[in-house]
Amino acid sequence: MSRLGLRSLRCFLSVTFLGVAATVVVACATTDTAPPASGDTGVDAVTTGSDGLAGTDVSPSETSTVTDAVADVSQDATPPADVPAAPEPRFAFSVEPDGPLSAGPFPNDLLLGADGKVHVAPLEADPALKGLADPAALTQWTAYAREREGFSSTSAVFFFTPVEPDLASLEGRLIAVALTGPTAGKTLPVNPFWAPKPKALGLFPRFGHFLEPDTTYGFIVLTGPTAAAPDARPFVATPALVELVSPEEPAQPTPAITAARSRYTLLRNWLASESAKKIGIAASHVLVATQVTTEKVLAPGQALIAAIDGFDVKKEAPSRHVRWDADKKAWIDSPVLEAASLTATYGTPKAPHLTNPGNWGGDRKLAGKLAGTSDYDGGTFVGKVARVVHGSLVVPVFHAVLDKGVAVPSRLRFDATGKKALWDLTEHVPFTVYLCKDHLVDPSKLKVLVATHGGGATRVNASPFAALACQAGMATVAIDMPFHGGRWKTELDLAAARLLPIGADERNAFIDTTAKDASHVPDWIGDAPGNPAASVGPLYAIAKNGDPLVMEATTLSWTADTYTLVRYLRDADWSQIVPGLSFDKDHIYAGSLSFGSTYTLPLLALTDAFRAAVLSVGTGYVFSINMPMGPSNAVQAAGLVKVMLGLDTTPDALKQGSWKDLGLAVHAWLHERGDPLVYAPYVLRKRSFTRPFALLGTGNSWDETLFNPAQITLANALGLGTYTYGKDWTLDPTVPGAQSLNAPEVGPLGVKENLSVPGNLKVTAAIFYLARSCHAGMVQAMCGERFQHPYPPIVELAETIPHPSPICALHGQAIAFLKSITQAPDGPGLIGPPKATCDEVYGQNL
Repeated sequence: MSRLGLRSLRCFLSVTFLGVAATVVVACATTDTAPPASGDTGVDAVTTGSDGLAGTDVSPSETSTVTDAVADVSQDATPPADVPAAPEPRFAFSVEPDGPLSAGPFPNDLLLGADGKVHVAPLEADPALKGLADPAALTQWTAYAREREGFSSTSAVFFFTPVEPDLASLEGRLIAVALTGPTAGKTLPVNPFWAPKPKALGLFPRFGHFLEPDTTYGFIVLTGPTAAAPDARPFVATPALVELVSPEEPAQPTPAITAARSRYTLLRNWLASESAKKIGIAASHVLVATQVTTEKVLAPGQALIAAIDGFDVKKEAPSRHVRWDADKKAWIDSPVLEAASLTATYGTPKAPHLTNPGNWGGDRKLAGKLAGTSDYDGGTFVGKVARVVHGSLVVPVFHAVLDKGVAVPSRLRFDATGKKALWDLTEHVPFTVYLCKDHLVDPSKLKVLVATHGGGATRVNASPFAALACQAGMATVAIDMPFHGGRWKTELDLAAARLLPIGADERNAFIDTTAKDASHVPDWIGDAPGNPAASVGPLYAIAKNGDPLVMEATTLSWTADTYTLVRYLRDADWSQIVPGLSFDKDHIYAGSLSFGSTYTLPLLALTDAFRAAVLSVGTGYVFSINMPMGPSNAVQAAGLVKVMLGLDTTPDALKQGSWKDLGLAVHAWLHERGDPLVYAPYVLRKRSFTRPFALLGTGNSWDETLFNPAQITLANALGLGTYTYGKDWTLDPTVPGAQSLNAPEVGPLGVKENLSVPGNLKVTAAIFYLARSCHAGMVQAMCGERFQHPYPPIVELAETIPHPSPICALHGQAIAFLKSITQAPDGPGLIGPPKATCDEVYGQNL
């Protein structure tokens, strides 16, 4: 029998831990805590950083070693004589099956049953979760959790303990390591935090680093951490955990220990591996650990794609119907806009913005403020756009069902095989087609850019993409995304089981007039509602109190609708829109912004629909981090998230670090198959390519809409190489996650074939970050900063600070990128620097 086995047998006790009766063990003091003296130095993966966000992502721990960290453990744990002896600080760890979530670390492969499903006791009764979220939600989440076959790759890991640890004592004592998959053996840095309400030590990947789906990880806390002052005693290991990770079989194993050892084989093998020896650790140095297998995520998206592949896009051709008049019970059709009607709708640009292709929106005042003159009152520049046609097409609805004659939000439903999504509703979706001067004579087999707008916006934002696309010889097609534009309000045609868009079109966003103005002409696009919650709220299942599976369905509906549009572009008859109109199915491109980049990104992983993509400010961790922490969203969303889920927290706490909330972490796990971060590795790095593909990304520093550390994480998960171009295109180094990047200056020849992907192929994939904050720079005519940098805390400025949009630098880069592909159809594409001016890009269009 090993020394560890003897010591464990002498220390078994039956106790109640965190209010849950369980058989656990109390570890005896041990002196074999020092690792071998030959430990490697400077191992980033076993270091911890500050949990702050403003420029504190790198700490002195970057240069510490595991050997140093574990060897300096103090053995003097004797309390003063006048202080009553208290239970030794320890972390919960139970090997009993089907137990409470907080009986051990969470997530934890010991919760996986023989049937491959998660077995967890009711969350609403768990002593750590009880009271942290709405009881009805917890009951619902219990049922959903039991359907899963793996755990979250987008949430923190929690180690439960009644004793608050001293976070400084964790320096150099944390390890996160991949145990399976292509990244097996790779470690990643994590930041620790203390969650006081569930009483748990949390570990979250440092921004810029990420967990992958369908992968097993080990999260390890090495011996040495102490309780927070004034206690300051060292934590002690639980022998049950020691017996799971020990390379030697226990002398008298219980059935539970035997089963648990089998479940923790991967972690135990890594601790005995040469990789572990190289960094100077062994099983005897483990204080607490968990083995976590993240869930497979592609199945729901693949089922949507299969369903849409079976959807008959030839049954109803695209029509000129743009909006259903709910009062007159009739369709409103759009005319063709060209020549004089096109000018009337988009207006005439005025100096100094004759060649600025951005949408003005609320930026007219910013333009005047920046120039020290009156507000801009000119029109919107559209470049070579020569004909615009609006209409609608029909898509299957996967996020709602008919219930007693009413359309209600629903989770995804599947056929008996689980490989095809089901629907019983369809929806008329408004679209806009932009054709260029070169397309008027022969509009057949056109190369086409699919433009997707951001959250709270409409397809108005497609006009800058259309100006860009015309420079590259492409048409542009855009739809209003679910719950946006004309679709933010719908009427049910019960007989046809179809939703009809009835969102009003009372404002022309291009010339800034309303129906009350004498000069008003309609823009034929349903207006965004004044309150963003009216469009973004349904996306997050506000009517279902944030039901995570409804949220999964609604967010994936952006992907589903975009793919249905692609099916129409490939196979439908467009002659009712423009006689002879058709599109080149081999040359469909994606251009997107914000939520458009975010929620259509799964499509890039699930299909080869696009030859290339231009993605701007997409992000991951959308609901769990971006909504409560991105400043302009957090003003409303932090409170909304709290109320929707019944979280026992404050909006300010969520704004400071929403990933620390256990209730929100469980929710993030259950809806993560609708979050783009889990699809990102499959876009490039894990994708089997059937034809060439290229990707150009853009971001910015201290993004005020979507939390840019999460944007950096998404870009890294995609595998995008980061490049700089002078001081204007260099990511602020104080942004958390910036330290994860190796960002060289782009060379004079640009970027080409810089990323290796499966099949021994190389693709072109790069991202550039603007040094300032301008979230919608790809479509916005002007930019304005409204919040103090850095954040948190989120502090709104007394006055918005205007600055020019980088729109033409971005457009010039994107146009050159797209041309490099259209002019060499089988080539990898070329990405140059973002450096052009508006006159350089569009001056010849005047």
